[in-house]
Formats: sequence, structure tokens, C-alpha cells
Amino acid sequence: MGILDYVWLVPLVPVVCFVLAGLFGKKTPQGGGYIAVAGAAIAFIIAALASIDYWTSDYWANNQAYTVDMTWMMVGTFEINFGVYIDSLSCIMMLFASFISTLIFIYSIGYMDDQGEKKTRYYAEVSLFLTGMLGLAVSSNYLEMFVFWEIMGLCSYLLIGFWSFTHPEGDEASFRASSAAKKAFLVTRLGDVCLMAGLFMVMYMVGSLDYAEVFANPVKLAADFPTLLPIAILALFAGVVGKSAQFPLHDWLPDAMAGPTTVSALIHAATMVKAGIYLVARSFPLFVQCSDVMVVVAVIGGFTAIYTASMALNNMNIKRVLAYSTLSQLGYMVLALGSGAYMISLGLEGGAHAEELFLLGGAAFAAGVMHMVNHAFFKALLFLGSGSVIHAVGT
Repeated sequence: MGILDYVWLVPLVPVVCFVLAGLFGKKTPQGGGYIAVAGAAIAFIIAALASIDYWTSDYWANNQAYTVDMTWMMVGTFEINFGVYIDSLSCIMMLFASFISTLIFIYSIGYMDDQGEKKTRYYAEVSLFLTGMLGLAVSSNYLEMFVFWEIMGLCSYLLIGFWSFTHPEGDEASFRASSAAKKAFLVTRLGDVCLMAGLFMVMYMVGSLDYAEVFANPVKLAADFPTLLPIAILALFAGVVGKSAQFPLHDWLPDAMAGPTTVSALIHAATMVKAGIYLVARSFPLFVQCSDVMVVVAVIGGFTAIYTASMALNNMNIKRVLAYSTLSQLGYMVLALGSGAYMISLGLEGGAHAEELFLLGGAAFAAGVMHMVNHAFFKALLFLGSGSVIHAVGT
């Protein structure tokens, strides 16, 4: 047995730290900060070793995913499974989410030092937030993914509204944080309702939500359900529009700056907004079957990139400028993945230029995933740098 067999520990370690920080954080140095840092660091080490194990295994050599499933419950003839699905995309997500979160948690020890006992709740919540992202990255089916997707939604509400719990009622900061948290929660729920509808459609078409079965024969799926599959993909993408703040559900993200700067770094760099991009990349075998829908995806991504970048020009608040920058960069990622899927879908139709279309589509997919990773690093640095500036000038 290799370390890959223990990859399920990656999301489990932070959730254990969530419990420990919540129960015993007040009795530990830094209110549970060291517990959160240790959990994120251990998760990163396990993720790194598991990724190396996968990339040196026959699974990677044969372009196969490592999967382990366990039946949780039966509903009629439908099995609800919980398991892990590890491929290169999962490894990339695990690595950058756990590594950047570790650094943000270390930064938080100094940044939240003046919060007294209130920081215990902060460290518990950010640990659960990390659990949501890591669990989403290793999930073996859409239902399991949706559970972790919603965990992140809950934690974002709690963390964006953190100052509403720490400032006196009626205080401007408390009101602003409370309003921003409610807005983020409600707007992203609109997308989540559509995502759930899309999952029901996938379940109807395939009879399962396991990735291995859904992606087994997407060409046949498109042939059997030429009308329903595009609708299902649009519904899945609506969930992405909410979570990754694409037009027209983008307005919650700039207001989310009402939370602590470290929370802004987590949401924009390592966790929440990257979940939607991951869903597009994970569902890529389905997306390439619907060229017309991919035009919509690419247009929304491109419009979001340009529109939100222009909105940053008339903002003087450093964190809001960075928020609009994030919206723009997320638009580029969606544009890359959508245009890549469109080119591959055209290649699947045949023709003299099919090979060139496959190459261009693959390059666009790689560019979208690569930008997701490099954006996580530079945007985390920008937000943490802005936090230092805010502390230095006392605003």
C-alpha cells in the first residue's frame, strides 16, 4: 500500500482541526491558530506525497484515475457513494489549496493577534473552509462534491460576516459585514439551485453521479439525450456563475471584502471562487459534447473579464480593486475553458482540421488550469500585502 491509499486523510485532517480548534482553541496559544496551521501543513504534506505516488504510478502512465468508493446508503436502487477520485486535476487542486492555505493561516496568527478569544471561531471556520475545498478536489461523484461545495458556502457566510460578531451591534463595520455575508450567501444560492437541478438531470440520464460512470461514454450520452444534455450543462454552469462570480451573479464578491483580509485571500486565492473553475474542468468531458453551450460559456467568461476590469478603474479601495481584478481573472479562466471545449467539440464533428482543433482545445484547457494555479499564488500575495498596508496605515 502506498500513500495514495491514504489520500482520504487530506480533507479529514482539517476537519479534525476544526473540531479541536472549536472545542479547545481558547485553551491553546493563539486561540487555535497553531492547530489550524498544523492541520493545513499536514494536509499539504499528505497531498504532496499522494500526488507524487500518483504521478509515478501505472494509473498516471495509463491515463487512468485512482478511485476508491464506499457505499454510504441506498435509496431504492440508487447507491449514494463516498470515495476519492484522484487524477492530475485533483492533485493540482489539493496541492495549491493546501499549500496556500497553510501560508495564509501562518499570516493569520499575526493578523488576528488582537482579536482575543474571538479568533478561536475564526481558526475553526477557516479549517472547515479548507476541508470544503480539499473534499471537493478528491470527491468521486457529483453528490459528494456538492456536499463540500455547500460547506464552503456556509463557511464563506460565517467568515465574510466575521466582524458582525466581533463589533458592537449597530456599528458600521458590523452592519457592512452582516449585509455582505447575507448577499454572498443568497446570490450564490441562486447558482446552487441551478447546479442541483443539473445534477438531477445528470442522474436521470446516467443513473449515477459517480464520475467514472458519468464520463465513461459522453459521446453516447450526447447522442441519447441531444436536448437534455445541453440543458443540464447550462444548469451546471449556472452553479459556476454563482460560485465563481461570473456575470450576472458577480456582485457579491466585491462586497465580500467586508471580512478579514485573510478571508479575502482564502476566498479569492485558494478556495471558494476556484471551486467553480474546478467544476468546469472536472466536467470537461461533458462540456465538449455541446458546442453551442460552450459559446455561451466563453462569451460570459470573456464579457466578465472585460466588464469587471473596467469597474476596477473607478475604485479607490485597495481590497475592492483586487476583488474586481479577481473577477476579471476568473473570467479569463472561464473563457479559456469554454473556448477550449468549443474547439474540441468542433474537432469531434470531424473535418480536415480536427487534429488542429484538438491541439488548440487541449492547449486552452491547460491554459485555464494553469492560470487558476498561478492566479491563486499572486492574488494571495496581493491580498496579504494589502493587509499589511491596511494595518500599517490603521484603516
